[in-house]
Amino acid sequence: MTINSALTHAEGERLAARIAELEHERKHLLAVIEILKEASSSLHFIDILQSIARKLGESFGLDRCSIFLGEKAASRCGSSRRTKTRPFATTSSISSAIPN
Repeated sequence: MTINSALTHAEGERLAARIAELEHERKHLLAVIEILKEASSSLHFIDILQSIARKLGESFGLDRCSIFLGEKAASRCGSSRRTKTRPFATTSSISSAIPN
């Protein structure tokens, strides 16, 4: 094995790793585009959040994804709950099961 072939092999491995990284990033960017398309087509806040949870779950290979909203956002949603430790604070969650 010569020095040139060793460099070529190392360079090939580096390029293969970079290609895999770029494919992974591409997949996430496509998910963001889909989320933006769906968000712009709906006026219902809950529908948009469920779509975001579903797409994020699909992108990251999850079987379930949840979005937890803070006090101000929870008061705008239909469903909210108070916790034992913070009885006057409200939180809300949007969950989506990811189909296989």
